[in-house]
Amino acid sequence: MWLSRREWVNCDGTPNLEFIEKTFGSAVVSVASCNEQKFYSHQKQDMTVSGYVDYWRAFIASGYPATMPCLYLKDWHFVREFPHYVAYETPAYFSSDWLNEFWDSLPDKKDDYRFVYMGPKGSWTPFHADVFRSYSWSANICGRKKWILVPPGQEECLRDCNGNLAYDLDSPDLNDNKLFPNHPELIQKFEVIQEAGQLIFVPSGWHHQVWNLEDTISLNHNWVNGFNIDIMWNMLQATLIEVQHEIEDVSDMEGWEQQCQVVLQAYSGIDYFNFANLLTAIARHRLKRLKTLCRLARCCGCDSYMPNDVSCTGDHAPQPVLPTSSTCERGEERECDCWHAGEPSPDSCEQCQGPTSKEVDHEGHDREEVQVQGHEQKAAQLRGRKWEEEKHLGHDREEVQCGIHEGPDRAGCNKCSNKLQHPNAKSPTLSPHHLLFDLGRTYQHLKLLLASADFQLVAPSSEDIAQSPEECLLDMTVTLNQFYCSDCFKKL
Repeated sequence: MWLSRREWVNCDGTPNLEFIEKTFGSAVVSVASCNEQKFYSHQKQDMTVSGYVDYWRAFIASGYPATMPCLYLKDWHFVREFPHYVAYETPAYFSSDWLNEFWDSLPDKKDDYRFVYMGPKGSWTPFHADVFRSYSWSANICGRKKWILVPPGQEECLRDCNGNLAYDLDSPDLNDNKLFPNHPELIQKFEVIQEAGQLIFVPSGWHHQVWNLEDTISLNHNWVNGFNIDIMWNMLQATLIEVQHEIEDVSDMEGWEQQCQVVLQAYSGIDYFNFANLLTAIARHRLKRLKTLCRLARCCGCDSYMPNDVSCTGDHAPQPVLPTSSTCERGEERECDCWHAGEPSPDSCEQCQGPTSKEVDHEGHDREEVQVQGHEQKAAQLRGRKWEEEKHLGHDREEVQCGIHEGPDRAGCNKCSNKLQHPNAKSPTLSPHHLLFDLGRTYQHLKLLLASADFQLVAPSSEDIAQSPEECLLDMTVTLNQFYCSDCFKKL
């Protein structure tokens, strides 16, 4: 059971406000007033968690009166602010998360899309689609929610005569055919009641509105990956067209194209520069892992760079040579639990006498990637319990996740200046097939981005782009050609 389900909930299923106030009370959070509309959202203010809990108690004690403001704590970047409190772990189904993987890779990490929501009975979120048209999942720690979900395209029936989306699906205005002339054509609308302990998945582009039927706490993620990156790209292009239309009256000003990108960033949360950074960051992560697999295959006598479970189909496809030797180039015996080894030993590694397991990426003692359970590993003590995911992997490695050399605030390691990683901020463990799929999708969209006239006009500088997309494309081309025949490569 998630820690949040144990510590944030009372025995009667209500929010444990005392624990939340005591543990997180000084944090500053954004709070929305459900009684006040600002454009097509709610008016917001900043409060401390302690101040919000005081309000919540008073609201409950008063019987949730309509005369009091109904305040909803929303979009709290909890993981970012409390990285060592492991409230939950991302379900495996949702672990391929380019959006948060990208932001976590930035040294000055400015953002993420992992949120905590807390609100009393009657608090709600207006009708909307999620940022970047991303996927989202929401888990109820306690309380109940009602969801109304509308599939892509059907939201057009919920636009008023001026083309604006409905703000509140409970509004009687929707029954006014002059104000909402297309509302009678709405044929698909789904209502879901989400109970405590349940998780809901919202597909890309599905508009929705949510009500808290009881005092409720929920965890929410937004994410994109290779399966919906095209939807994000289409949204970004469409939004840029809207921005250009809105400020076309000053299109003769110097730097107008760059200004459109500034407005795009402010309006949608990302511009073409950061979209390029996102694609190149994911591509670099996947390239690094694929190249590691390639080196390991060659180390064990394989004449092909292809991992032994990756190949394209057809007579034209190159066939990988499966590794059969249990020794590497150095002639050392391999009895580790590795895919490239001969006969794996599930219990121990003969050379280091350390235990091996599927959770440990033990890839040979002659490789830089050695991660042997038991080598300089010590479980960190967090709030009196073990965080088994922390491993000390060596201070000369970029991927250091140090569980024994701790900083004064446990935010990092004094010896190697690396940050400790939260389980929800780790790159997913992906199969070679998935790595190739991700690489193919980033390759496709970097090509589309480079071909875009709007991207070419703004000519980003080296300060704007973490790595040249052209350089990344070249590196991807070389690597992908090692895995695909020419016919399959052309289909990417």
